[in-house]
Amino acid sequence: MRAYEAIRLMKLVWGERVIPFEYDLEPVTTEAGKRFVGRVSGFGTSPIAAEQAGTPGYRFVDDEERRAAERLAAEALLVYGDFYDGLDRPDGVFTVEVPTEEYGTFDYTLSSFGYKTNATSPDTTDGSTR
Repeated sequence: MRAYEAIRLMKLVWGERVIPFEYDLEPVTTEAGKRFVGRVSGFGTSPIAAEQAGTPGYRFVDDEERRAAERLAAEALLVYGDFYDGLDRPDGVFTVEVPTEEYGTFDYTLSSFGYKTNATSPDTTDGSTR
């Protein structure tokens, strides 16, 4: 099964925190070619994760912790891509959408985090991917 054929149950492990969420990766064809849009839902409160994986919900200390966790999850999903290939693709092939109640939806690409095309880490420009 490919990533975009079903919603994935994910969990962000960040220090002592375990934050469940759901992730749906959908292929989209545009004039520029095929892209993938990932949509995060149930961040911290995924009922599917609780029921099927036994991962309880996570209560954020405040909005600042939640936003930092959402950004960290988005970055990890972009680097992962479709199958460990996020860094092998040009910027913008993968987009992650993170909805928020207060601020609307944030759209992230690798460049949102300072990654260069085909780079392994922020500000790396040698083209190495492994």
